[in-house]
Amino acid sequence: MAQKRPEQSPENILRFNELLKGYLEAKGHTDSWLATKTGLSRTTISRMVQNRDYRGRSYYPREKSLIAVCLALGLTAEQRWELFYLVFPEQAIYWEAMNNGYSVRRTNEMLEEKNLPTLTDT
Repeated sequence: MAQKRPEQSPENILRFNELLKGYLEAKGHTDSWLATKTGLSRTTISRMVQNRDYRGRSYYPREKSLIAVCLALGLTAEQRWELFYLVFPEQAIYWEAMNNGYSVRRTNEMLEEKNLPTLTDT
């Protein structure tokens, strides 16, 4: 059975939101510009920038949407990873594990320490 994705840390999402707004401002771009460049709806971009979904709760972008935003803004690799890891913290653990040759067991332990879904049930 697939595990449900946990709620991301509210602090991480707020930091993501601050960074995204800062990148837009620094590059002199608007939400409308970003929607046009990414092909995402203005509603989706607004939700990312305002950090609110239609119910007023924090908005968590999808991976594909976040990648489109990073590409459209022309962010550096460091900037892209920082945004990505704030929304998808498990990705940082996956990359660390693969780059360092960790076992599945060790990787699962690292994920459990962060209260994230494990790679396997065992």
